[in-house]
Amino acid sequence: MLEKITVENYALIDSLDLEFDGNFSVITGETGSGKSILLGALELALGKKGDKSAIREGKDESTVTLLFSSLPKRVLKYLDEHGFSTSGDDSLVIRRKIKENGRGSGYINGSVASLKELEEIGSLLIDISSQHSYQKLLDEKNELMMLDSTGKCKELRDEVFECYHTYKGKKSELEDLIEKREKGREERDYNEYLLSELERANLREGEDEELEEKLKVISSSEYIVENLSGAKEAISGASGYIESASGYLKKAERKYPDASEFISRIESISIDLEDVNESIKERLGEFEFDEREVEEMNERLSQLQRIRKKYGGSIEKAMGKRDELKLILGEEESFEEKVGELEREVSKAREKLSKVSEELTKKRVERAKVLSKKTTGYLKRLGMADAEFKVEIEEKEFSPDGKDKISFLLKANHGEKMLPLSKAASGGELSRIMLSIKASFIDSEDVDTMIFDEVDSGVGGKTASDVGSLLSEIAGKRQVFAITHLAQIASRGTSHFLVEKKKEKERTVTRIRKIKGEERVEEIARLLSGEKSELALSHAKSLLEVQLGV
Repeated sequence: MLEKITVENYALIDSLDLEFDGNFSVITGETGSGKSILLGALELALGKKGDKSAIREGKDESTVTLLFSSLPKRVLKYLDEHGFSTSGDDSLVIRRKIKENGRGSGYINGSVASLKELEEIGSLLIDISSQHSYQKLLDEKNELMMLDSTGKCKELRDEVFECYHTYKGKKSELEDLIEKREKGREERDYNEYLLSELERANLREGEDEELEEKLKVISSSEYIVENLSGAKEAISGASGYIESASGYLKKAERKYPDASEFISRIESISIDLEDVNESIKERLGEFEFDEREVEEMNERLSQLQRIRKKYGGSIEKAMGKRDELKLILGEEESFEEKVGELEREVSKAREKLSKVSEELTKKRVERAKVLSKKTTGYLKRLGMADAEFKVEIEEKEFSPDGKDKISFLLKANHGEKMLPLSKAASGGELSRIMLSIKASFIDSEDVDTMIFDEVDSGVGGKTASDVGSLLSEIAGKRQVFAITHLAQIASRGTSHFLVEKKKEKERTVTRIRKIKGEERVEEIARLLSGEKSELALSHAKSLLEVQLGV
């Protein structure tokens, strides 16, 4: 249950610290006093998108903190699965901040939380019925969500969602495979031709570069041979001079022993020159080309250049295309086997989807009967004596939420026919319909705290008293908050909070405080007649005595 709310610098609220100790808390105040501000702060903490306009003028940030206690198992499970620690007493603190730069931050038990996580944990903690949610009753998709909101329907709906996407995924995979197979059949002849061309080419990585280099050398062979031959002749002439130099040095050595050093060096040069001469001679042999061989090299290079141009600009890419074609043509042979396997998987997934959807439909039918009967009963109790409410279920194509089309129908008056809520219900009736639906499933409702904002819209007199009575019954099983303008409802609360707008230090502020005793009598009197006359005060006091036995 919601135990405490703390608000700092949110809209007209500069500071607020409220504790809740009753099962049925009512919130009243003059129109425009700021009751909606309190609800807005609560929704902000529970993941609603906020912006810097919510920050009180002149302040840097706004903060809303909620304290929950006596957490149910589903909440503890969520906290554990998402890595949020809990204190020893299983309490929960949710904090939301909005800064002046427009950025915000959320925390769950001190750990940073995303808006999605705040919204998810909030949906497990509090159910808010407001003017906006009443209008949601006019949307069939929301009616379906409402029917499935708790119990076995919710579990089966989640299972149907998973089964549907598994089925659609397998079906899409099968369709893609069949399309690929058909496309492969159409392109098979062409692919076989391409593969044959590439395989006949007997490609080798780098071969085109080698050929280009060889032909480049061949085209310059005459020039190379001429100069290599000149070098060979020059070396031969130089060898004769070196041999003569060696003879002179040997003669000098007879009288001058130190000349032996020169002889040794001359002999080394002679050996090197001879080695170079032999190497040049060998290389000259390489330039003896067969014209037929050169022609074949040119033809091969032309073939490789065509392939290179056709298949991506390089031999490597052409070889990659060859391997790809082998794979594609090889896969075609196993397509039938794969298609058959996927067809079986699709059939199996559809069977499971159908089975779970049937179970969901069965539960929806059961739940629809209960909702129709109970809601009709509550509507009659809430001043709509001739009303009849019905949940209609029709079959449709499979979807992520099953195969059922849900419609909430209403016959508001005697002699009329059943129509969708959008055509049969007035604005005031929508709030009573929502309250009746909530009451119908209170025993299976998962959320412990329920907030009703202006559920008294469009009612008065005995009907208002009946609305208050029903809220009291719900409060016997859940923590209930009601924002109201009616004394018949406000007098039912076990706790009463007054919202006031005041001027303090040249600023307007919204104050919210708990009232009791004479002060509560005065507020009930104001709700009854707009003034605190003796008659109104007497009426208010008697109303509180009747409602609460005080």
